[in-house]
Amino acid sequence: MTNLTRFEKNKTEFILCDCGSEILLIDYDNDLKLADFCIFKFRPDVLSFWQRMRYIFRILIYGKPYSDQMVLTDNQLKQLRDYLDNLI
Repeated sequence: MTNLTRFEKNKTEFILCDCGSEILLIDYDNDLKLADFCIFKFRPDVLSFWQRMRYIFRILIYGKPYSDQMVLTDNQLKQLRDYLDNLI
């Protein structure tokens, strides 16, 4: 299973956690120059039938299931990039 999926046109990336229970979504809006970082729980195998139906409903109506979200400006993205570059 791949750990990273890129949608170059929309500037969207999905990164699956190594444990397989969360997904990090990074969605960059080129017009606003802002990036949204969302963390989604990804454990459909432990959801009950009604939890799955609610999850599907949220995706159909709102386009995304429940999430935690952060919005970063270009300057904050540069700080994050520099920090991550120093880690590797």
